Amino acid sequence: MRRRRNRDADTQIRVHRARTELHLSTLLQKTQSSATLNDVRELIFYERPERKFGEYFSDLITLIDPTKTGVDLDELLPIIQDAWNYFPHFHLDGLCPAKLMLEHTPSLRPGSLRARSDENA
Repeated sequence: MRRRRNRDADTQIRVHRARTELHLSTLLQKTQSSATLNDVRELIFYERPERKFGEYFSDLITLIDPTKTGVDLDELLPIIQDAWNYFPHFHLDGLCPAKLMLEHTPSLRPGSLRARSDENA
């Protein structure tokens, strides 16, 4: 049962990560950012635990630069939060925080970790 739950969670994580990548790519194009999806992935993957989370949030917002085109922060922040939670991190041995939360909290379901609901995704 646990193995099946892990497979289901892995699948849901991959699906939501792909959705998040699509939303990020769209935002990067919409804001005419010079940053790429890979730039966002790398910033998240190589984050250093001694830096504060807010610093990374600021860095991610700066990469996307919504001020040029008036993209609403209310649209941007949930996508950044999902990227942070669903993209792999080096210091987590290549896992994403969502995977670890699901492994250590059996009552959680993958859908409960998303900042954006499926209706908004």
